[in-house]
Amino acid sequence: MRRVFFFLVLLALSISSPSIGDDGCERCHSGEGAKRLGLKDVYREIDSFRFQHPDVKKKCDECHVERRLKEASVKRLRAVSLDYLRDQVFLVEGLSPDREYLLEVKMVDRSGNRTSIPPSKVIPSKVKVLPYKDSIPPVIRDVEVEDLKQGVFIEATLRWETDEFSSSLVEYGLTPRLGERIGSERVFSLTHRVTIPGLARGKRYYCRITSRDLFGNVSVFEGVVIDTSKKVKGVKAFKGRDRVPPRAGKISLFRVEGSNDLYVRVSADEDVKATLFVTESVKMDEHGFGLLPPRKAQIDVCIRCHPQGVSHPVGIRSRSGSTVIPPDLPTIQGGVMTCITCHYPHGGNRRYFARMEMKRAICITCHIERK
Repeated sequence: MRRVFFFLVLLALSISSPSIGDDGCERCHSGEGAKRLGLKDVYREIDSFRFQHPDVKKKCDECHVERRLKEASVKRLRAVSLDYLRDQVFLVEGLSPDREYLLEVKMVDRSGNRTSIPPSKVIPSKVKVLPYKDSIPPVIRDVEVEDLKQGVFIEATLRWETDEFSSSLVEYGLTPRLGERIGSERVFSLTHRVTIPGLARGKRYYCRITSRDLFGNVSVFEGVVIDTSKKVKGVKAFKGRDRVPPRAGKISLFRVEGSNDLYVRVSADEDVKATLFVTESVKMDEHGFGLLPPRKAQIDVCIRCHPQGVSHPVGIRSRSGSTVIPPDLPTIQGGVMTCITCHYPHGGNRRYFARMEMKRAICITCHIERK
């Protein structure tokens, strides 16, 4: 279904956007169109060549357009809750303030029943800003080692609570210097559970808990020790299966003053694990999904059909004073040689579309014997 959806979106975009190749490129890169835009008349140059690259006028996107991005028409961000909770907040960073995004939440309860919250559209800059700013760090309380699961390695669960929505991060190690960390700084809740896997038997692990609230205020709780030589009663495993799925929850959106980051609060009528999807449409312009960077267009595309073993090395700079690439030969990135340095890309009047005579002239142009 996903592939079908992507195909339909791409089809719609291809109908509404200028085509790539054929007449699409010729509008701007030949004749009056090129003159009006101040661009080189590429088609006129191609017509003047004695030899032309096959299909050079009809398959521009083969060498110039980022084809791999055509596989999808959306970008997707994903956030997952750490535990079964009735109320949690996801931090979504890196969104463009004025673009439209689609939010979708899927939930699963402890019995494995699934439900989802209907998708909603949002423009981050239009989301309300909280009318207050908190400067007081959250209070961390009721810290305990809730469970130790025995196996090849030990799996320990730390639990604590905070008096406001805060993140869950645990640093741990065999010495007070710690060294390892686990948890999430982008999921906020009032009840926190972090499971630490891969602990060795008969060891003492030092732990430090850090919780940050929505406004960036940080609290640290130190002195927690997990002793894997001791037994912990642990929480009772959930038994049975409720066949009734959870009722659809709800989401609310807000921002904090001075930030474009988006907070998404997910509430449900029972404990659930939630997954938040944030989708952004990717629209084509006259160059499809974007032009290839110079190195790809002038090296990688060429060697797909012309193996490096039978040609001059590319992707290199001059290595000695006796090798100088003259300024009239095109290079990239401060003098890096490409296939286009010695060959015209669309055609030419010499064999192999060479810019000059292949036997000698093209060699001594760069390789100069100095006394």
